[in-house]
Amino acid sequence: MAKDEDFSSLRMVVAGAEPVKLETMETWKKRFEVDVLEGFGMTEAAPVLAVNTIEEKKAGTVGKLLPGIEAKLENVDGIVDGGKLIIKDPNLMLGYMKADQPGILQPRETDWHDTGDIVDIDKDGFVAIKGRVKRFAKIAGEMISLTLIESLVNP
Repeated sequence: MAKDEDFSSLRMVVAGAEPVKLETMETWKKRFEVDVLEGFGMTEAAPVLAVNTIEEKKAGTVGKLLPGIEAKLENVDGIVDGGKLIIKDPNLMLGYMKADQPGILQPRETDWHDTGDIVDIDKDGFVAIKGRVKRFAKIAGEMISLTLIESLVNP
């Protein structure tokens, strides 16, 4: 519904939450002359962790971690490329307020936060999200991505 000039003042669009289809990125570039860049964040990390930029981008990734964010990958049985992302970030929230103790901040147990995301970080520092730990099923000893299965069923 948008007119081509509706986005004429934009230099870039940053998208997150779900992967952007290559066709969508190509359409935006061709029609509006705007790069669609992907990023990755979470509420606990205030909220951006990684993002592609106009100067530094890599297809199929959410970019590089922002300065000051430390990361380590924890092995997950059955996952060969990558692991569970654990982060340490000066912007991490102090803790959670939970229903069992309303109004009381329950601090984190460590400086590190388990994101629950399965990622791979390449030699140049670009982060590729493979899925969530909860979105894998162990079948016959193999870890199967339910997201991958969904993409094959719903192309």
